[in-house]
Amino acid sequence: MPLLFVILKNREGVTSNQDWENVGQRRTDSNTFTFHNVLVKKDEFLGLPHPPDSAFATFLGIIAQLTKTYVYLGIASGAFVAAKGEAAIAIFAAKAFATKVGLDITNRIFEVMGTRSTASTYGFDRYWRDLRTFTLHDPVDYKLRDIGNWVLNNELPIVTQYS
Repeated sequence: MPLLFVILKNREGVTSNQDWENVGQRRTDSNTFTFHNVLVKKDEFLGLPHPPDSAFATFLGIIAQLTKTYVYLGIASGAFVAAKGEAAIAIFAAKAFATKVGLDITNRIFEVMGTRSTASTYGFDRYWRDLRTFTLHDPVDYKLRDIGNWVLNNELPIVTQYS
């Protein structure tokens, strides 16, 4: 009758054949294994397998399903965090660009329109004042820092109101 046991995969005599080439699960050891004269210690034995219709055998299946559920939730959570971080980087880049271009346009517009365009009756200065006030209230430097940290260190930003 077979015995159940758990051992480390790097134990002498255990060979992972590295034959898992399927889509997904790149970091698992879903490969086939070859065993040759492997030492199994007494405390690594789980015992004899229970009959498949026993309550204990059924309970083990439920625990296995619960374990997989936690793995699935972890993968989904990781994907959500990565997507949120990627979206933040894209938005931060757009904001940095809009700030730079907007300030340049609202500042240089007077060069195109001439001296009379500075008259308060036209109110063209309000565009620069409004944009400058917004950009000082929520500085783009933080966004540039987070973009640089992503590019250089592959670290996604922690998203806050003023990330």
